[in-house]
Amino acid sequence: MRIALSLLITLFLVAGCPPTVGPDDPVLDADGDGVVDDSDQCADTPEGAEVDADGCADSQLDGDGDGVADDVDECPTTPAGADVDANGCADSELDSDDDGVTDDIDECADTPADTIVNAVGCPDADGDGVTDSDDDCSDTPAGEEADADGCADSQRDSDNDGVTDDIDECPTTPVGMNVDEEGCPVSEPGTPDTDGDGVPDDIDQCEDTPADATVDANGCPDADGDGIDDTLDDCPDTPEGAEVNLEGCADSQIDSDDDGVTDDVDVCDATPSGATVNADGCPDSDGDGVFDNADNCADTPAGEAVDANGCPTGGGGGNGTTSVCGNGALESGEACDDGYTDACGSCNADCTGAGSGSTCGDGVVCPETEGCDDGYADACGSCNADCTGAGSGSTCSDGDVCPETEECDDGNQANGDGCDEDTANGGNCTATACGNGVLTAGEECDDGNTEAGDGCDAACTDSYHLLASTPSDAVVSYECKHTVTGDDDCPSDAYDADYAYTVSLDNVGHTEGNPVEAVGTAFQDGNPQAAVVNQLTGPEYPILTFDVSNLVAILDPQTPRFSLTVFEGINDESETLFLGLFSWYP
Repeated sequence: MRIALSLLITLFLVAGCPPTVGPDDPVLDADGDGVVDDSDQCADTPEGAEVDADGCADSQLDGDGDGVADDVDECPTTPAGADVDANGCADSELDSDDDGVTDDIDECADTPADTIVNAVGCPDADGDGVTDSDDDCSDTPAGEEADADGCADSQRDSDNDGVTDDIDECPTTPVGMNVDEEGCPVSEPGTPDTDGDGVPDDIDQCEDTPADATVDANGCPDADGDGIDDTLDDCPDTPEGAEVNLEGCADSQIDSDDDGVTDDVDVCDATPSGATVNADGCPDSDGDGVFDNADNCADTPAGEAVDANGCPTGGGGGNGTTSVCGNGALESGEACDDGYTDACGSCNADCTGAGSGSTCGDGVVCPETEGCDDGYADACGSCNADCTGAGSGSTCSDGDVCPETEECDDGNQANGDGCDEDTANGGNCTATACGNGVLTAGEECDDGNTEAGDGCDAACTDSYHLLASTPSDAVVSYECKHTVTGDDDCPSDAYDADYAYTVSLDNVGHTEGNPVEAVGTAFQDGNPQAAVVNQLTGPEYPILTFDVSNLVAILDPQTPRFSLTVFEGINDESETLFLGLFSWYP
């Protein structure tokens, strides 16, 4: 009885103990890694390898799904879908030239060490964001915003008046005018204001402004009072007091990155085309559900769960209850997720089905497949032919028409042959036509438009022949005589210093004996170049005769033009007797 009881107790104890699992047990741990087979997710672990709780060694894992095992993956958090090298690294994780710009966006891959670079990894000595080879102003002051040519307002003088744009209060002053230290035209004392717009005639570029019209410093209509002539103003309803650019637009009227948020409130001013943004104009670049202006961890790997600051919390993002379209991880309720929230890639905008795809040259940048898209499928514009990077640009007169910037290109610099290059003045590359701003054979003038009444009419013929006079029946005559012989055999095609030139005005209604003063202004292509003030010679009654030799002499010998304004009386008692514009062809 005692022996039977002992045997029973022994059997009970043996049956109640778990079996011992060892590396040699062929049934419970086939690969001998210490994890029983029914829990082992990696059944053929190499002998001696360290494993995790699931029985997997690093050589059997690929945590970021890039095709490179974790034991040799030098970049273990590669974004989903990225192409990688043999070390498991994507271009977005590499910086081959060690310039601080990752290879996926580095346009200058072999930048020398210690070189200052811009956002695309290219040399930028003055740090203005423009690559040195494209920078027209290589010494832009630190902190000043530069344009596409690398020049800040303090380095530009857009109207060539000697006053830089940063302090120029009158940014569209016509060429040749005298200006004050703020860049605004300066009038001679006592000059009348014929159209009553508050701008004296000698600096008034719009002589017949309607009464009560709001005008700019040049006397031209400016309905919103922003200092930009209405004919040049792209934003005619600028809010009062707002600063504007040369096109008359304030930041509140501009959306430079075309994201639907105006520049005055846009915190992220270079948003990629097509990106979804918040009210501050910021996208969610890493697709973690937190917009860039609130994201403290800007490069969160795809699929990572994040906190309110956009930083990983340590949990996964692909198997939770909430799916995030655009994070690159295929989650519950999604048919696809290409890492973007637009429809132009492989997945549509709400991750429910296939995307529409992208077409290089359609003008819409698809960030999934394109680095740029200027609307053309050639390389001569701002984007190359396959929309992967910068284009080669175009050169006027190289014989290749670049439709992004040129109307034509016949491979030469001649004008009037169907394509006007005019490289000396900026390189037009526009079709020969009246109004393109290039003076060619058959044109008496070309002021860049086909408007009448501005000195050059719609047919590009001179329209300076007596535009206005007071009184309207004034008679104008011209005369030139040889200074030695006195003969009036005037040269027909050029100014000649051996001749004296006069203009006579009859029937202008002056009072004989009263003092008379004349103001003459020389014009070139519609712009005042110089002025001769005060009486040119004593008047002869009843016809007023003025010597204009010195005025004509300062003009282009082939196309001398001038205006003449005559006053009776002096100072505040003066009365305009005659106001006229003429063409003078000696």
